[in-house]
Amino acid sequence: MKRMIALCLALLLVFGMAACGETTTTENDASTDAQQTETAAPVDAEEMGFYLHPSDYQGEMPLVPEGEKKTITIGVRTSAKVLDYNDNEFTKWIEEQTGIDVEFMQFSGSASDAATQISLMIASGERLPDILLNIGGINKATAKEYVRDGYFIDLREYMDSEAYYMHEAAQLYFPGEQYDDFADNLMFYITDPATGDVFSTPYGYFCESDELQGHIWINGEWLDNLGLEQPKTVEELYDVLVAFRDQDPNGNGLKDEIPMTGMALNARSNVLQYVINAFIYCFDKYKYIVDDGVVSAPYHTDEYREAMKYLRKLVDEGLLTPLTWTQSSSELQALLNPIEGMPHTVGVVMAPAEQRFLPDSDAMFVFEPLRLLEDATGRGGHGPISNAQIEYGVYITADCEEPLLAFRLIDFLASPEALLRMEHGVLGEDWEYYDDPTGTSGSYGGPARINLLNPTALDTAHRKSWNNVAAFSSDQYWQVLTDVNDGSYTGTMYKKLQEQVKNYKDMGMNQEVMYMFERTEEEDERWNDVNSELNTFIGTARSNFCNGIWDPNSDSDWNDYVATLESLGYFDTWIDVAQSSYDRHHGK
Repeated sequence: MKRMIALCLALLLVFGMAACGETTTTENDASTDAQQTETAAPVDAEEMGFYLHPSDYQGEMPLVPEGEKKTITIGVRTSAKVLDYNDNEFTKWIEEQTGIDVEFMQFSGSASDAATQISLMIASGERLPDILLNIGGINKATAKEYVRDGYFIDLREYMDSEAYYMHEAAQLYFPGEQYDDFADNLMFYITDPATGDVFSTPYGYFCESDELQGHIWINGEWLDNLGLEQPKTVEELYDVLVAFRDQDPNGNGLKDEIPMTGMALNARSNVLQYVINAFIYCFDKYKYIVDDGVVSAPYHTDEYREAMKYLRKLVDEGLLTPLTWTQSSSELQALLNPIEGMPHTVGVVMAPAEQRFLPDSDAMFVFEPLRLLEDATGRGGHGPISNAQIEYGVYITADCEEPLLAFRLIDFLASPEALLRMEHGVLGEDWEYYDDPTGTSGSYGGPARINLLNPTALDTAHRKSWNNVAAFSSDQYWQVLTDVNDGSYTGTMYKKLQEQVKNYKDMGMNQEVMYMFERTEEEDERWNDVNSELNTFIGTARSNFCNGIWDPNSDSDWNDYVATLESLGYFDTWIDVAQSSYDRHHGK
């Protein structure tokens, strides 16, 4: 059989663009390790290699010669949307292409429940499935231990020589010089530097609009009703919020307007960071900033204190609602999508559009992307953007009798058609591919490479896919045919998301940001001793300053806050370790 069907050959020949997707389990927020790390001295990237292809394997199909029977068992976490994994169109297609008989072991419950089930199987000596496919819940430290203790296998030799489709995907989504940086980060991320073991195959889901610090929106109807322009500075924002509070912009004669809201404890809805970045770069997901080789963090600075004073003023005057610290995602969604006939009550909000603006509401049409705030201190005026996220969580267990075959099956899941079938359903029934995307209009402003014939194919229970992405994917690359000017919910959303991305890029980042850093074992122990407590304290202190428990205008309160930061290891550990890592990376 040919090494791949004609579709995949065409895909690999005509591509050459950017990247896109949704961040999930490895996203760093204020409560976790804000820069991705390793737990020992780093292995040099050149020593590790990256998809070297020394073997003759070039992605040929089938993986099992005709007449032979090979079975691979895949462990998956049960999805409510998948009616049957065996009687499943994707399973049948995988078996037809690879020649492998695929069987499933299903784990139920949450990601942590699944991880516990696996731990109990290991403890009892029970046989594990050959592959664990994006089970979730197994943290990096545990995954490394499972390899060291012989329960999972080291994937280094396979990554070096057999990762054909993974390699092709990485080159598609990160062309040119972007590929080198991505490859280095990727191998550091999935490697145990103490041993050199590769504990998981990598995957990721890339999209520019998802990599923004958050989507910030303003009620365009209210601006029009009051004859106002979008605010560009903190002074103008204050004036607009006052007008929203006092001038009845929704016209119902009631004082029911909420000038500004969000979710302070949700990374993608944290409206506080939108404000703070006018004063100083602040992205809780990536704590560290670099100026002329000096690593620091924003939380002790005079500029951060000025941001706290400003936010306190907004809360005190009813311009930023205390709901920002208490409401759930569903409560915010209900607030943004009033029932038919009821007026909108929110003026400014930070929220992901696709999750909070419902298709049966007019919210997508009422709210418009809000510009980011200009510099208020000489150190502000930033549009923080995430690094391309890399995920882990695909393992081959030591119980697998055919590890090479299992790895090639995982690799095949990264092939173009396998990826698209997993994400969109059946080719020709749920989606189609454009051999020549020239002249088409895609969802993110580039050419459309696919057309969704049945956009809701996987929204309800089905037998079309495994509802499980374990390969590199990019909505920025695999753009869907979309008319962003057709006035539809979908077209309007994508048009506004493009504008959100432009707003962030126009504002720009800090001079330099530490997206990832490696630590020695000694540094890692020091850093982990303080990291969780510091994250918790910074979040609590921010809430206290904003809500009147502490006073950012009080030198005594502020000095006590900074003293507590210092006592928790903020300077001599949290920042010092980051500085050492940065210096080591730059040969200092």
